[in-house]
Amino acid sequence: MVRATGIESNGGTDEDIAIDTPAMSAAVIGDIIDALAGVLSCSREVIELAVMTLVAGGHLLPSDLTGVSMYSQATGSFDFHPGPLSANIVIADEVNRANPKAQPAMLEAMGEGQISVDGHAHGLRQIRSIERVRDIRAACRRVTLAPEMASYIVALSAATRDAQGVRFGVSPRGRLNVAAMARARALMQGRDFVMADDVRSVVVPVLAHRVCASVDAGCGSA
Repeated sequence: MVRATGIESNGGTDEDIAIDTPAMSAAVIGDIIDALAGVLSCSREVIELAVMTLVAGGHLLPSDLTGVSMYSQATGSFDFHPGPLSANIVIADEVNRANPKAQPAMLEAMGEGQISVDGHAHGLRQIRSIERVRDIRAACRRVTLAPEMASYIVALSAATRDAQGVRFGVSPRGRLNVAAMARARALMQGRDFVMADDVRSVVVPVLAHRVCASVDAGCGSA
């Protein structure tokens, strides 16, 4: 199971999570699929076949995610029918609004690589090229972000909070994502350190949807 906004995002865990407003979800999911296709060296169509997307709203029950065991008259036993969490890649939106009973199912899938149904654990499939993905992420984390570049990122995000017509500026999470993507760009350019050009190249794509304009200007996502 892979959660991602970008393969190179947040260090420390094996998965990342796509967080956005419902209006942006389709575009974000498209970007995720394109990124995965590039990293895994396969066509977009292959990734689309392996992806399951879901909106984790309060209406979802654990069985809607894990699947259920159903009685089969042919075999005289209960057969397990897997749910969305058994897909190769799961992209979940509105996770924080999920039914409290459904959240443990997602946490088990993400943290333990399995789901539990009727007292039985079912292992989740792993992408065959997942080691390559992890190697790339590890290489990104080794790219040096000098204090000067960190201060530059902080200054840019602070400017969004002081700008005229902006209701909500960029949060600390946004700054971390800029740093992560700047490292990724530096690696793609064959460097082991971040330059100002790396920051400038990623800052708008990473932060644009995180800025909420005032009522008069119209509002995107915070």
